[in-house]
Amino acid sequence: MLLLGSLTGCWQRTDSPPLNDDPEKCMREARGYMDTNRPGEAIKCLEGFIQRTGNKNGEISELLASACLLDQDMELAALYFEQAASLSELKYYCYLKAAEIYEKLGDYSQAIPCYKWYLQILPEDSEIQVKYAQALLLDGEKKKALAILVAHCIDDAKVHNQIAELFFEMENYIQGRNWYFSAFGCEKNNLEALRGLWK
Repeated sequence: MLLLGSLTGCWQRTDSPPLNDDPEKCMREARGYMDTNRPGEAIKCLEGFIQRTGNKNGEISELLASACLLDQDMELAALYFEQAASLSELKYYCYLKAAEIYEKLGDYSQAIPCYKWYLQILPEDSEIQVKYAQALLLDGEKKKALAILVAHCIDDAKVHNQIAELFFEMENYIQGRNWYFSAFGCEKNNLEALRGLWK
């Protein structure tokens, strides 16, 4: 009887409620941790859910990325933003978030493909095309950057000046001069354009 009682006790102790495998409930719990400035707990909650269930989706990955940002783990945040975008077409903007984080970290070789993937979905986004070109420039790809800047030039004197300077560097002085002149259309008192024309 004693043995049976002890076995019954063991059974009762192990018959505890299963860990939560509902993604919606898990995300609510994680958001609660984030709202109370406990990003580490949110990360544990979400990563634990993925390990238990193998369930990956764009929403969970984006929430993980946001928790990592709050926890100031920029590299991991960028990785999770990339993952979110790759898991859901609706999360394509997460490529942009990842690219901007990589740029802040000075990792242009990682930022460039993220900009590229974002622009495959929204190629008409001229502002991001310019950011993509800037990342290429910082990574040493001047010719490719120049082609993008010319194709997607925005009404910004700094961008026109930059295009002019790149043409000058490549010894295409006529195009350089023309872009400095066009910079005056964006900003009349453009001292940088004046200095460029003087050169």
